[in-house]
Amino acid sequence: MPEAAIAAEIIIDLVARPAMSGLARLHTWIAGNEVLILGPPRAGKSSFSEYMQYGILEPEQDTAKTIQLHRTASFRLKIGKSSSLEMKVKRAVDVAGEIGPIEHARLAEERKPDAIVVLLDLSAPFNGSSKDATAPWLVSFCKHLKQRFTQTPRMRKKLKVLIFVGNKRDKLDEPDAKRRVAQLQRIVNKHLREAFGPLADSLSIFPCVLVQNAKGSVLADAVISRLARSLSPQ
Repeated sequence: MPEAAIAAEIIIDLVARPAMSGLARLHTWIAGNEVLILGPPRAGKSSFSEYMQYGILEPEQDTAKTIQLHRTASFRLKIGKSSSLEMKVKRAVDVAGEIGPIEHARLAEERKPDAIVVLLDLSAPFNGSSKDATAPWLVSFCKHLKQRFTQTPRMRKKLKVLIFVGNKRDKLDEPDAKRRVAQLQRIVNKHLREAFGPLADSLSIFPCVLVQNAKGSVLADAVISRLARSLSPQ
């Protein structure tokens, strides 16, 4: 999706995080969705989880590595000027990147979430033997996720949306960012589009910035708006 189109979309799709009473929190926990947040180390998974829950972008800084599953409390998001779209999140689960793409795919099968958000670092090396290289991680993850998704009927039935986020867009100039997004998109299309059928429309790479920046939260809110449309009751 072009960045200009994303920006135009988010002018309308404002995101609010209303306070909840104890009863509302209980209802959200019972009726809400689980969002599983996956991706390589240092791609911004914890930053996305915190922004989704609290709506705050922090200044760029070194952050501690996530070394185990981190689960949020339940929360709600209201989307749009009139708050006409609501997303109830039972919990968001942030998975440590160090465990690798095969384990991430296994956890997706094990947890059978309602939504999967995959964070990728646009500024990381694309190819090579480095553990930070994006392409080898993404190819391995997509292959194993496809296998598990195909073989697990309950996972196919439960999963409503799979979103890929190209984080750290601010680290690249526009031509390089577009080229990297296109490279990632080709990998996703090659390994997942046919197998995911009705979910294929959600497989676009969303460019994103999850620290304080000149564009504010416009790109991060585009991801949340896409999640909300898929998870909110029709």
